[in-house]
Amino acid sequence: GENAVEYSDGESNHSQATVNSDEQSSKPQLVEEKLCLKGIPSTIDCETLKDFFSVFGPIKDAIVLKDDVDEGKPATVTGIVTFKEGSDGAKKTL
Repeated sequence: GENAVEYSDGESNHSQATVNSDEQSSKPQLVEEKLCLKGIPSTIDCETLKDFFSVFGPIKDAIVLKDDVDEGKPATVTGIVTFKEGSDGAKKTL
C-alpha cells in the first residue's frame, strides 16, 4: 500500500496524479500542471516540496507518497507537485 500526505491551498482539489510506472525513467514527468518526482529522499515532506517548487510558480498542492517498507528494502518515495492552472510552473522546472 501507499501512504499519502497532502498539502492543499484550500481550493477544490478534484485532480488526479499520474505516476509513470517505468522504473528506468528518473526524469520528472510533466502531466498538465503536475510534476512527478520519483525516488526522492524519505526526509522530504509536503511543505518542503511546496517551498522548493514555489519559486517556479504558485502551487495548488503538493503530495508525498511513501510505499510501505518491506523488511530489508528502503521505502520508495514519490512527490507530486501541482501548479495552479495557467502558471506554467511545471514547464519552468524542466
